[in-house]
Amino acid sequence: MYKNILCMVLITVISVSGWAECTKDEARQAETVAATLRSWADIYSSYKKFSHCDDGAIAEGYSESVTQMLANHWNQIGDLRNQISKDEKFEKFILKHLDETISTDNSVKISKNVKNYCPKGSKALCKKIQASMK
Repeated sequence: MYKNILCMVLITVISVSGWAECTKDEARQAETVAATLRSWADIYSSYKKFSHCDDGAIAEGYSESVTQMLANHWNQIGDLRNQISKDEKFEKFILKHLDETISTDNSVKISKNVKNYCPKGSKALCKKIQASMK
């Protein structure tokens, strides 16, 4: 009887929290693409599909994609801002991936982009990016 109650409580918590288990197949798919995403739309699409798998090598892959976008495709920062305006949780995902795996070169590029090339409508986002890298 108590096991049944415990199972029902656990199922309720999982469904309310939105937590989902990452299957082996999902983990394989996420790991395959996480480091190769080269647009904010692609990163967002992968985030929506696989954010529940965001751990270990998959997280490192996402960090690589986020870092590459901010360091080498800064001209697309408006696209990131637009994605964030539709889904605030995506901003947390992006900022979380500005972590210790960033190379020194990319860190310097991102800081330079934030400092010198932040568009008017993105000032708050630029401040958050800079703060997350410290």
